[in-house]
Amino acid sequence: MTCCSFNHPVSPHQEIIHKIQLFRVSPDHYLLLLSIILLLFQCTQLRSQPSAYGSDLKSRIQRSSSIIIVAPHPDDEILGFAGIIYDAIRMGKTVKVVLLTSGEGYGSSCYFWKNGCPKEDSNCSGSVCNSSELERFGKLRIEESKKALAHLGLSSEHLITLGYPDDFLEDMLKNPDSIFQCASGKTVSASGKPLTGKHLVRELQTIFKTYSNAIVFTTHVRDSHEDHTALATFIQLARNELVKENIIFPVYWCIIHQPGWGDNNSWPPPACAGEFKKDEALLSREERYSPMQVLYPPASMKENPESYFLVPQLWIGDDGEKCIMRKSVDEFRTQAGLAGMRDSLPHKEYEGWMDRNGFLLSFVKMNHLFWEAPYPEIKPATSSPCRQLSTICLPGAWQDGNEAAGFEGSCSCQSEAYHGNGLRVASGLESGKAWYDIGPFFQDSISITIRLKDNSWSPGRKSMEIYNWVNSSWDLLSEWDDNSGLEHDLNVSAALKPSELGPLQQVRLLVNCSKNARLHVSALRVN
Repeated sequence: MTCCSFNHPVSPHQEIIHKIQLFRVSPDHYLLLLSIILLLFQCTQLRSQPSAYGSDLKSRIQRSSSIIIVAPHPDDEILGFAGIIYDAIRMGKTVKVVLLTSGEGYGSSCYFWKNGCPKEDSNCSGSVCNSSELERFGKLRIEESKKALAHLGLSSEHLITLGYPDDFLEDMLKNPDSIFQCASGKTVSASGKPLTGKHLVRELQTIFKTYSNAIVFTTHVRDSHEDHTALATFIQLARNELVKENIIFPVYWCIIHQPGWGDNNSWPPPACAGEFKKDEALLSREERYSPMQVLYPPASMKENPESYFLVPQLWIGDDGEKCIMRKSVDEFRTQAGLAGMRDSLPHKEYEGWMDRNGFLLSFVKMNHLFWEAPYPEIKPATSSPCRQLSTICLPGAWQDGNEAAGFEGSCSCQSEAYHGNGLRVASGLESGKAWYDIGPFFQDSISITIRLKDNSWSPGRKSMEIYNWVNSSWDLLSEWDDNSGLEHDLNVSAALKPSELGPLQQVRLLVNCSKNARLHVSALRVN
C-alpha cells in the first residue's frame, strides 16, 4: 500500500542525494559527501530576514549561557527542538527541558495503551482509563521523554516537570484565578502550587530568573493545538512581568501542528492520504519517514521562518544504525501505538496504529523551523525625548571638587529610560563619576557614539571608561582620556566586541571630569 506523496517539489539537492545513494561508497566518503550537501543547503536554502539584532540563531546560541526548551507535552521537545538540544549541549551550554504537562489527558492514546486496540473499532472490547491509570500513563510518557533526551546527551536531572493539566491550558489562560484539575484528579502542580494560570506564570518566571543569558524555545502562538498556543501566550505574559526587572531574553517558536488548514496527515511533508488498514500501520508510518528532506513551513504560515540545519548525525544513520533523532522519536512508544499496559500488545494487527500516519517520524528532517517571538512592549519611564529611534538623550554630569558630583538635565530625562527592542538605559553616580548602563545586547558587536558637551566653569580633564557586565563583574573594554585641558565639545566613538570573558550583555559608561568642570553626555547613539 502506498499512502504518502510529496506536497512540495523535490529540490535539486534531494535529487543529488538520491543519485549518491545509487553508488556504493565507503561510510567515511558517504558522510563527507552528505556534509558537502548540507553545506549547499545552508548556502542556498531560503532564509528569513535577519533578526532585529542582525545575528542568526546558531551564533546566538553560541553567545548565550543557557537554553530553555518549554514543551506542552512529552514528545514536543524532540519533534521541534532536538537539534537545538543536541548542539547546545556540545557547545557547553546549560540546557533545561521544561514539560508543562505529562500528557496524561490524551484519552484515546491511553485507551489504546490499556486495551491494545483503538476505541473507534467496534470489535475492540475495552474500557476507558480511570484516574489512576491516566496518572500511570502520564508518568510513562515522562519516562519516554527521559529516554528520548538521553539519546541527545541530556540527562534526566535537566528535565523539569511542572505537572499542569493536559488539554486545559487554554481554559487556564482564560480563567487565570480558577483552580483546575488534572485527568488523574490532582489539583496541585509538581511544586505543590494550585493549578491556576497565575501560578503557572509565576513558575515560568522562576525558571527564567534562575538561568541567566538564556534563549527560550517553545511552541508557536499560531499552532493549531490549543495547549501549544496557550503555552506561547503564558510565556509572553511571564516576559511582560520580567522585563520590569530588566530580565529580557529572546524566545523562538516552532510549529508542531500546522495552523489554518489541513491536519497531521498533510504536514510535515510528505503528505499522507489518510486511508489506513489493519496490519499495515507500521508500513504506512514508515512511508512518511523522510530524513533527507528539507522541512518547509506550512502553506498557511506567511511569515518566513529561520531554517536551523541539524548536524548530519541527527538524521543520518551510521553502518545500518538508526540516526540519533529517529532513536529519540522511537522512544515515544505509547504515542506510536507500540506499547501496551501489559508490555505486549494483545492485537498485533494494530501495532503502530496510533502513529499510522507517520506524524512523529515526519519530523526527522535535515532542519527545524523557528519564528522569533516579538519582544514585550516596554513603556518608557518618562515621556521626555529619552526614547528616540536611534539616539538617547541623557542628563549631563558635573563634578565640583572633593568628589562631589551630580546631574543636570539637558533633556529632562529621569534616571531610567527604555529604548527600542528592550534596550534599557539607567544612569547614576559612583565615586564622583557619572555612569550610564545600556543593555541588554544580543549582537556580536556594537558601535557606541557619545557626544560630550563641555560646559566647564574652568577647562579640565575629561575621561571615559566602557565596561561589559560578564560573569557577575565589570570587564573593561575600552577607555578614553582627554588631557588637553581645553574647553571643547567632542564626539567619542567606540566599536565594542566580546572579550575573552564572554559576550556583550550590558555596557556601562563611566564618565569623569575634573574639578569645577561640567560635562554633558548630551546624546548617545547605539548601532
